[in-house]
Amino acid sequence: MYIYPVFSVAAEPTVQPEIDISSVEGRNATVRWRLPANNGVNAGTASGFLVRLFGPPPSSETLLEETTLLTVLSTKFHNMKYQQDYTVVVRLINCGSQGPPSKPYLFRINSQGPSSPRNIQALPLSTSAIQVRWQPPEDPNGGIVKYIIEYQPVGRGTPHPWVDTDDGNKTAKDVTALNGSTLYQFRVRAFSKVPGEWSKIVQAMTQGDGEEEDLIVTSHDIT
Repeated sequence: MYIYPVFSVAAEPTVQPEIDISSVEGRNATVRWRLPANNGVNAGTASGFLVRLFGPPPSSETLLEETTLLTVLSTKFHNMKYQQDYTVVVRLINCGSQGPPSKPYLFRINSQGPSSPRNIQALPLSTSAIQVRWQPPEDPNGGIVKYIIEYQPVGRGTPHPWVDTDDGNKTAKDVTALNGSTLYQFRVRAFSKVPGEWSKIVQAMTQGDGEEEDLIVTSHDIT
């Protein structure tokens, strides 16, 4: 007589998580949740949590889906967009079975300053000067009053000197009084009422003695 194998199906969790807090640092957001007291949840009734991040309505597209261990009650979302509504839902899982979802948790990342300047370039001009160019931020978040350019020799660990533009309409600045044949790094940020986000870092080397005046060394992004 053939004996049919018996397969057990993981029971669906019945406890509903509660999202109770979120914190924002720059464009990163951390969301935390908890389980009700005396919930009876253990490794035998649940294997972890399923976290889903949704974009703004009306499409409410699923942007991210991840699982955490049962002992992990938070997750961090990176590089979120400013001024955009997000929704998070958390539920218990037990192998392939899913429990009831938490109440949707809505949050938004508000920026007080401009987003980062774009397409930064650093072009050597002479043995003592490099010109830094950029494009304005996508989100000025108010009127830009000026830009600040921070610079330092690469690998020196020296304090970061800086220069600024005369107004918010200029998108280039000559950084002078530099050392010859020296590799420098630069980054830029815009100011409105408050400072904005820093741009990517770019590098360029000043010319050495005897080099042609029109020599341009290609700068490169540092990620």
